[in-house]
Amino acid sequence: MKLLYPILLLGFSLGFAGCMTPAPRPAEWVHLQLVTVDSNEIRLAKAWFEGRDGRMTIVGLVVRQPGGARDTTASHLDVTTLDAMGEVLHHSIEHFKPRQISTRLRPKGHASFQIEIDPLPTATVVVKVRAHEGLH
Repeated sequence: MKLLYPILLLGFSLGFAGCMTPAPRPAEWVHLQLVTVDSNEIRLAKAWFEGRDGRMTIVGLVVRQPGGARDTTASHLDVTTLDAMGEVLHHSIEHFKPRQISTRLRPKGHASFQIEIDPLPTATVVVKVRAHEGLH
């Protein structure tokens, strides 16, 4: 009986770890680098590439920065694709859901995002996701 609890705990831990591990990237996207930039208000806690139905998707989690604003509805994500020389190939403004990250949840409230980049510009080497508040 004493061994049952540690074995169950280990099994659940491994099972949950497998659920949170991103799937491997398709071979044609292995060369891509994903760069995330936090803002003063929100932090990109996790971000990774996924292939969904043959389309490139960036998936991730957003949390409020400690001491950040309580209202995150003015925050958004700037997504930029860059070539090897650092030239901008494409830029878009995306949103996370929910837009208002709860402050009542413990542990910290969070939001998620799924950004589909299709078609991906052929010269893309870097995909940059930057948290941003307010207007441009």
